[in-house]
Amino acid sequence: MVAVETPQESFRKLFTHPLLQGVVLVVLSFVLAVWVEVPNRFPDPDSFYHAGMAELASEGRFPSRFPWLELTSLRDTYADLHLVYHLLLVPFVKAFDPMPGIRIATITAFALLAIAFFVLLRRLTVRGAFLFTLLLLGSSAFVFRLNLAKSQGFAFIVLFLGLITLHRRSRTGVFLAAVFAAWMSSHWPVYVVAVTTLAACHVFATVLGEPGSWRTIRLSLMEGTRLLGSALAGAAAGLVVHPYFPGILHVAKQQIWEIALVGGVAEANVGIEWGALSLREFARSVGFLFPLIALAAAGTLSTVIRLVRRSEVNDRDAVARVLTFGLLTTAFAVLTLRSRRHVEFFVPFAVLFAAVGIQPFISWLWPPRVQVGWRRPGGTRRAFSSIILVVAILGFTVGSYRAIRNQRQYFLDGFRGDHLRGAAMWVREHVPKGELVFHGDWDDFPFLFLWDREHRYLVGLDPRFAFWEDHDRFRAWQMIGRGDATDASRRIVEEFGATYAVVANQQDKLQAVLGADQAATIVYSDADAKVYALRH
Repeated sequence: MVAVETPQESFRKLFTHPLLQGVVLVVLSFVLAVWVEVPNRFPDPDSFYHAGMAELASEGRFPSRFPWLELTSLRDTYADLHLVYHLLLVPFVKAFDPMPGIRIATITAFALLAIAFFVLLRRLTVRGAFLFTLLLLGSSAFVFRLNLAKSQGFAFIVLFLGLITLHRRSRTGVFLAAVFAAWMSSHWPVYVVAVTTLAACHVFATVLGEPGSWRTIRLSLMEGTRLLGSALAGAAAGLVVHPYFPGILHVAKQQIWEIALVGGVAEANVGIEWGALSLREFARSVGFLFPLIALAAAGTLSTVIRLVRRSEVNDRDAVARVLTFGLLTTAFAVLTLRSRRHVEFFVPFAVLFAAVGIQPFISWLWPPRVQVGWRRPGGTRRAFSSIILVVAILGFTVGSYRAIRNQRQYFLDGFRGDHLRGAAMWVREHVPKGELVFHGDWDDFPFLFLWDREHRYLVGLDPRFAFWEDHDRFRAWQMIGRGDATDASRRIVEEFGATYAVVANQQDKLQAVLGADQAATIVYSDADAKVYALRH
């Protein structure tokens, strides 16, 4: 007797086909990014710096010094930590204007990121990979961070593809992923840490499963060591063959260790993204993941118990994966509480931990569809669980929409794509090439850098680069920028050698000081800023 497929089963196969699900995810993430990223609005000034670097790359210019930041350590030792990202931006900024181009590139990266995460989940044999990818895309904190027109989108694509090669135990893949990670952004240590954690967890799982089998334990240790060696060799090769070697070692140390982990100095106002996150803010931002993390922890315990009882290879791999994602989730939770920008790593690792950890519960709630006589075991449980799941999805969709809509307000309130362009172009046309131009806020630099690279500026990218270079001059610059120096014109000319100053209209106190100073004359003014000519 030939079994006939029912219309319901045909529909279910079509709906759950990975190709169709992938297309839906690409379209959905693309639409989401287009909606979130308001045209011609950018919340983060760094986007303008990246657009400027992409323009330099399109001209074949890769500076080993950064003369545009006179007061910082980058002036003499500079390394482009986002080299591949800037190269990827080149076709976008050449086909469009710089800021529309970087926006389109960011939208593209977000769509590709979604499909990369989906493929990773399927490689991990996660049931519900489509829904867990939607869970990631529904996190307002993640969506906000990944749509800031910076390198994160492409960096996460490399990370997810690297995790796929790690799952496949491909040493060549792990090596190449580490190389590209080192060239893409300063996030490459995350991949090395992930490889290290998985190698250690696999050895631990082997010891749990076969405590007396030293040969098996030794093989697991050797395999983990080889994978870790491939990751370290890839990262080292990426740094050594980097066009900015050896300067990249010093800049990477500052960016990764002293800025991202240690936190730098309290005197420098480094912006809200580097600030600590309270437990209440953390729960408000990503609290929807907490129940899933709790279930994943219980599922992890169940998986470990099953390993101890059965000691099968698949169980060892499952325990290693879930422990890896659990440890990384915990680590980035701690880092997020210290610095809120790390939430961009916490969310995907938390979703991975949830996706892998609750598989035992998914298998019980949605058992295989089998016919035993006239009965279908687990049918009632499956139906009830499906109803609960639909209700949860609807509730999450409503809450996610509201949260993402609130985050979208930051884009609506962001900087225009031509912010400070008028002032920068006036300086470019009227001030002798190569002269130093004073500006009172380090956040002004990316705009000036994009529109006018004919002149030098003082502080930008991160104020700690200036603090480390010269404490006293940095403090003097800060005092003038705050408007605390009544003789601002004289000090700017004598201490910094600048005869022109660009002051954004948000810096009303400094504008008031210069406005009352007879040695300062307004030579240009628009809705964004004023340009002052200064004399002794």
